Amino acid sequence: MGNRAFGERLCHLVPPARLEAATALLLLAPHPPMLFMGEEFAAAEPFLFFCDLGSDLAQAVTEGRRHEFSRFARFADPAVQAHIPDPMHLSTFTACILDWQATERMPHRVILELHRHLLALRRRWIVPRLSGMGNGEPMIALFADHALTVRWRLGDGALLTVMANLSDHVTPAAPVIGMPLFATTNLEAHRIASGHMAPWSVTWHLQLGDPS
Repeated sequence: MGNRAFGERLCHLVPPARLEAATALLLLAPHPPMLFMGEEFAAAEPFLFFCDLGSDLAQAVTEGRRHEFSRFARFADPAVQAHIPDPMHLSTFTACILDWQATERMPHRVILELHRHLLALRRRWIVPRLSGMGNGEPMIALFADHALTVRWRLGDGALLTVMANLSDHVTPAAPVIGMPLFATTNLEAHRIASGHMAPWSVTWHLQLGDPS
């Protein structure tokens, strides 16, 4: 999710398989993950920029926000820019107020459980091994168009590996050595064993000790 003019979240823009893949990549990678409010349960509400800086800055903030997007072809027309929500307007703020009851409903509940599961895995298997890993420079290898393997040597010598097929095609790939930590729901166990990855699938493995 980024600084989008109309506050669309990733869950508003991509199908569930791509969202699960992106979430798995974000939450199990060694770097500190950042979640925007409501992202953990795929909130229906937008994530807009809003503020209250006083009347003396109101016009400058409104104009500045619209000018910020003017370099994009989609917003080259001032008439289109005028539809970008005003950060200073109360309605921009209220549009972002989360419906916390949504966490009890589908599909939001399953997205929340995915985040909880991944963060629990991170806390148990990855966080205790981050200390001492230095700059964490990853080892990256492409094995197909839009498909890659990334490895990190953790502080205790363990090797954390992610294999991701970020394409719309089944992709052959060499099996990963190590203890399976997580695989997206579209990646069946027999496909992992045979080295075939489904479209938009991600699998994480941890090889304990010093693999070298």
